[in-house]
Amino acid sequence: MKRAKSNTAKVAEAMENSPKSKEVKKQQPIFTPTQVIEQITEKMSKENATLTKSELTGALMDFADEANSRISIGLHFLRLQVPLGSDFTATLQKFANAVNRSMSALWSYIGLARTASFEFQKNPTARIELFRIWDAKGCYDPANGELKPVVAETLKKYPIPESKDGAECAVWARRFVNTVNESVKGTRKAQSGKVWDATTVDKNHGLLVKRVRTFATKANGRAITKLFTALFVELAVTIEGGNKPVVAFQIIGDALKASRDQILVDGLERRKANVAQDGERLAS
Repeated sequence: MKRAKSNTAKVAEAMENSPKSKEVKKQQPIFTPTQVIEQITEKMSKENATLTKSELTGALMDFADEANSRISIGLHFLRLQVPLGSDFTATLQKFANAVNRSMSALWSYIGLARTASFEFQKNPTARIELFRIWDAKGCYDPANGELKPVVAETLKKYPIPESKDGAECAVWARRFVNTVNESVKGTRKAQSGKVWDATTVDKNHGLLVKRVRTFATKANGRAITKLFTALFVELAVTIEGGNKPVVAFQIIGDALKASRDQILVDGLERRKANVAQDGERLAS
């Protein structure tokens, strides 16, 4: 038999479920980075507060510089896309190899540059506050840097402020980023639910094996090891959740060990064959 709720419990429940209460819950306060720094340091000793404010404010400024550098790099690539035409991707790949970067990293620079150039030029103050805290991850296609609709959709909801006031722009930036992140998070969640059927798995697996086999026939042992290492890093970055990374790392680790062992065995066999041939020559 269930115990009847007390009047106090009923009143508390009614207050919690009231429209006004729900509205208050939705309107969470938005704190800018500067405000958070103040909150962090307010209970510190004067000496520690001064030091912490100085260092965190410096880091905040460097975040803005970092974002501007990444945007600038992406703009260099973007300026080549139209003139180079069909040669652009091949050129980008050669440059990526030269600077020891992956193509996905270079596309991310391009995607960030596209996002930064979208409409944010209207208000430089808002642009600085936005890219100080946002790298636009998930807002562009990692395979080609093309901008996704989520940015335009969020801008319709939260237009760029006309005010050049830093505090007002910082609040807008935080609200904009929170909304975009939620939208991207939902998209990622929806995509993660997709499961390949057996036919698709076999087809893609077969294509991958064929390409790796073709690569292996034309590459030396060092190049093959480099390929496996790149795959290892890519899986570490892109696979999320559960024990999938551990399983993937184990598989690749075993493959690397087997490849290394096989290279050693083949080398030993070749040396034995060379010694035997030399012995026959001397005998003759």
